[in-house]
Amino acid sequence: MAATIVSGEGINEKIFLSILKCSLPQLSYEAEVPESAILAAHRLAWDTVCTTGDQKWVHDFHLSNSLSAKLSLLLNSCPSEDIGSATVAEFLANGRFGHTGAFALAVYPAAAEGRVPNLNAECISDLGKIAQLALSVEGSISWYVSYSSTSKAHPQRDKWSKIVSKLTGARRERAEHLMKYLLLNIKDVSFSESDDYYQIDFKALEGDFHKCIQILAETHKAEPKVQID
Repeated sequence: MAATIVSGEGINEKIFLSILKCSLPQLSYEAEVPESAILAAHRLAWDTVCTTGDQKWVHDFHLSNSLSAKLSLLLNSCPSEDIGSATVAEFLANGRFGHTGAFALAVYPAAAEGRVPNLNAECISDLGKIAQLALSVEGSISWYVSYSSTSKAHPQRDKWSKIVSKLTGARRERAEHLMKYLLLNIKDVSFSESDDYYQIDFKALEGDFHKCIQILAETHKAEPKVQID
């Protein structure tokens, strides 16, 4: 703020970035901060504070870690079909593994019936391609265990199955589809803690997935009914 007053130029992104670079690293921090980390932090902060209009909606959609929050933004405040379709397509292409599958599995059935606004036919097709993998799960999984291991069970299957077993009805069926889809698509991937991309909190993901289903169900109930005499 002081820098903008001194410069007399108003809010200027280059000034804010310069001040950020000069402020890092702190004297108490011995390691050098990578340039990429500084730029990423600046971009996130700048977009959050200064982005307006349609771009702010896109930013808010991508910034949200919650699938149900993304869906609510799409249903309630999306600026246009073109922006909604492009933003969802980008998320499907670049979103975190597991989250894109859960989103597609939740949204596609309603989108195919025309109950999700702001999505064009191409984007609905992209949702369908991913959702079909979860709706028609078939295959086998294999994994490696060390000779010294006391358990030969799959690293995630037993833990996730216990979560699914506590559910009932249609929610349990959907959760089973989601679980099998995830297991089949990470069957050749290490489950090490360092592999953050494939680390999935299945309980949280299933809960967020179920919330998406509830939002769509409530939206369907709220739709006006057409009576034909």
